Amino acid sequence: MKSIIKMSANLLTIFRIILVFFMLPFIYFKFNVQNLLLYNNSINSFKFYFGMIFILAALTDYLDGFIARRFKQQTVFGQFFDPIADKILVFISLIYLYILCQRCLLIIDFPEVNKKLENFILSFLIISNLRDFLIMGIRCVAFEQKKIINSSFLGRLKTFFIFISIILILFIEFWIKIFNIKNIDIFIHFIQIFLFLNIIFIVLSGLGYIIKNYVIIFANFFES
Repeated sequence: MKSIIKMSANLLTIFRIILVFFMLPFIYFKFNVQNLLLYNNSINSFKFYFGMIFILAALTDYLDGFIARRFKQQTVFGQFFDPIADKILVFISLIYLYILCQRCLLIIDFPEVNKKLENFILSFLIISNLRDFLIMGIRCVAFEQKKIINSSFLGRLKTFFIFISIILILFIEFWIKIFNIKNIDIFIHFIQIFLFLNIIFIVLSGLGYIIKNYVIIFANFFES
């Protein structure tokens, strides 16, 4: 029974990585449709498909973590590859959002909105990846000392809010229509504030890892 539980959590992690490969073609797809209505429908369809794959991948992150913690069946594979799978998923999704903004395809009816979000998404992408590379370095140093660094609560909370941010931005046209948002600028400011709060979470969680594991980081620092 224990081996089945371990395998199911690890399989979910592997499945999440596989889903990322299904997201890659969306980044390179170029639209050459002449009809404007067909053009808009094609873009919206592709954003929807990308979003559904992302949501499915995000759900596997919750499920494999829940299984591992609920049954106390954490594995070395899961402790290493679960955060790696999350980082790959977030990286590809942010790249896709940035490309949509660059091509003014995130919100087709309001081209100026794309430019407002473009720099925020780029900053978000850079800071998130800098933090992730730093944590991966700490994990490698810890592994050399035969120690495993588990994900912190703040780190898991950071990942949750990043997932929410990506869903919020990716389906931005849907939210505008379903909630009948008239003042687009206020909604965009809300998203920008939410992204800024996410950046604070990213920085704080990174500092938390450093403070918590400073002994591991500097254990061999002065050795020649």
